[in-house]
Amino acid sequence: MNLVHVIPIASGIGKEKLSYWSSLNLTPGTLVEVPIRGKMAPAMVFETESVAEAKQSIKDSSFKMKKVERKIKDNIMDKNFLETAQKAAEYFVATTGSVLSAILPKVFFEEISLKKNEKPLRKETETLKSVASERAHEIFVLQSEREERYAHYKSLIREEFAKDASVFLCLPTIEDVKEVADHIPRGIEKYTFILHSDLSAKELKSAWRASLEEPHSSLIIGTGAFLCLPRRDISTVIVEKESSRSFKMQTRPFIDIRTFAELLCKTGNKRLVLGDTILRTETIARYRDHELPEIAPLKFRFLTTSAQQVVDMRSLQKEKNKEFRVLSEDLVELIRKGKDESENTFIFTSRRGHSSTTSCGDCGTLVTCLSCQTPLVLHKQSAGGRSVFICHKCGEKRGTAEKCGYCGSWKLVPLGVGIERVAEEINEQIPEIKVFRFDSDTANTVKKSQEILKNFTSSPGSVLLGTEKALPYLRSHSLANAAIASFDSLFSLPDFRTNERVLHLLLRVREIPTKKFILQTRMGIQPVLEQGLSGNLLDFYKEEIKEREEFGYPPFSTLIKISLSGKKDAVVSQIKEAEKLLNKWDAVSFPAWNQGEEAKAYTMHALVKIPKKNWIDEELSRKLLSLPPAFSINVDPETLL
Repeated sequence: MNLVHVIPIASGIGKEKLSYWSSLNLTPGTLVEVPIRGKMAPAMVFETESVAEAKQSIKDSSFKMKKVERKIKDNIMDKNFLETAQKAAEYFVATTGSVLSAILPKVFFEEISLKKNEKPLRKETETLKSVASERAHEIFVLQSEREERYAHYKSLIREEFAKDASVFLCLPTIEDVKEVADHIPRGIEKYTFILHSDLSAKELKSAWRASLEEPHSSLIIGTGAFLCLPRRDISTVIVEKESSRSFKMQTRPFIDIRTFAELLCKTGNKRLVLGDTILRTETIARYRDHELPEIAPLKFRFLTTSAQQVVDMRSLQKEKNKEFRVLSEDLVELIRKGKDESENTFIFTSRRGHSSTTSCGDCGTLVTCLSCQTPLVLHKQSAGGRSVFICHKCGEKRGTAEKCGYCGSWKLVPLGVGIERVAEEINEQIPEIKVFRFDSDTANTVKKSQEILKNFTSSPGSVLLGTEKALPYLRSHSLANAAIASFDSLFSLPDFRTNERVLHLLLRVREIPTKKFILQTRMGIQPVLEQGLSGNLLDFYKEEIKEREEFGYPPFSTLIKISLSGKKDAVVSQIKEAEKLLNKWDAVSFPAWNQGEEAKAYTMHALVKIPKKNWIDEELSRKLLSLPPAFSINVDPETLL
């Protein structure tokens, strides 16, 4: 009889470890099923001890110890991965179980029911050797154009294969995985395994099993969820598109796959490579301080073969008696020319809907959501062509037949450039052209996204209007023409990553076309736009690092955002109490972005900023973990808004 200490793989459980008894022979890393709150849940065995040795602690316990119901799989998890999950839990102020629950894919938990004549998985020790002891932990950076990066990756893969070692190529999204899979080096196709959640259950299970049974060195291409693959011979992890915001999970415990990969490689003595066309400012700062060596000289200037043109929309508005225009004559001519020559055009718009805001023409008051006070976005509904206001924060919908809530005026004026407004103006000026939309409203599944892209590419001379959601589906130099209708609204966001985000978007759209690129703006050429258009990253990084150091933003600090939502009075009171609890660390509270004074669903944040070298702070972690479950804790948030 044994006392078994397990880590419950579930969110919302405040305990790091739970204890049970079992007569089974269970070793650390074994997946079991245990009763928790009247339900069965998976758990990972962390430690076992004999009941005889633990007799006194069992007697002293204040609860009746329950039994481990069943063993699911032996030694399914690599010990380095389990240790990494524990370190990640400390870093992101969570329990190990919540980290495992968030990061492990569904296939990990599925018991493989063997069919007749089906062989079980080989024991890893029979086919694979660990390379951890043969290499010291190293982190390298690579900043260059895509094709150049891929050439370096192919070289690294050949190098590792020569050492009987495997490589994991980690991508932020499913589409990125599919794109990179098209560039697999010739000759190793049979040793390459693709893992992502868009595969069918059967395909994913088959790929998972095959990747573990293959005795030869292998290349694993997958999203971050599959870093748990228990192949002991993986010696190099490549994090491609390192700057992608998709690496940061948007739900608790807000894990950043880049941080997790770094912890995993450090724990297992693996080599980590961070690659992108534009690396994050934090990564470049570490490179500048000689913390991260380069694989090849980093490129800080990117040229383009397409012709570039900047159109100042302010001057056009003056010429037309202040008429608000979405498309310049130059962009309309580019679309027409593309149609005549059967060349497709992509137009980027940063906002969904028809108009990003609507205001009263008499008093200037914005039309806002009655529930959360967020400015409503005007949408044109297809049925009957009617318009409707939609809140992109809480989902509230209401008709447009209303007066100003402040002065009672009927003069409500739509402002801003939304994707529907761009489509409307194109159809008015060039009615015969095919226009496709790609945003969260039209491409809300992978299947729909792929269908839109297929229809667009098979329609010569057509136009694709897309938000940031479309960019992973469009490959560099895949279209003749591209334009940015407007992303001036992004500059209004009071966030420390705004300039970096604008630069990334600009360069990602700029690298798509082979012939012509047009940028429309109503703000004039801001420094970051000038740097992006010239491809001069060195000046951008110098200014950005200097500014972040001055204000104490990452990489010079670790930011911890504590958030709470609910009724305003209760939220304000509880956030202030949390602020007092964290007073030693100078916590500062503030309301979330775009909220009115009378909001019913109200959100506030408290921000803790500590020097990078001081995190992890054990005392601060205990304080944060003592907060009620309604508080969410986000370490290294992508935004402070």
